[in-house]
Amino acid sequence: MPSLHPGFAIPTIKDGGNHTPHFTKAAATIEAHYACLDISKALAATGVRVLIDDEFFTEVRAPFSEHAAY
Repeated sequence: MPSLHPGFAIPTIKDGGNHTPHFTKAAATIEAHYACLDISKALAATGVRVLIDDEFFTEVRAPFSEHAAY
């Protein structure tokens, strides 16, 4: 079955990319927590739709079905 490895941004300062002290500080902010909650809700809603909407499930699975044996 298809899977995903999503990425998303949190507010940080210039040069505050992943694995930096600036990112560590930014990750502890309420804005970062809200960004995480927003993306978590969107991912959960997508997962629920895959489970309850057969047409959507078929559409999502189709490109993977062409290349995978399961």
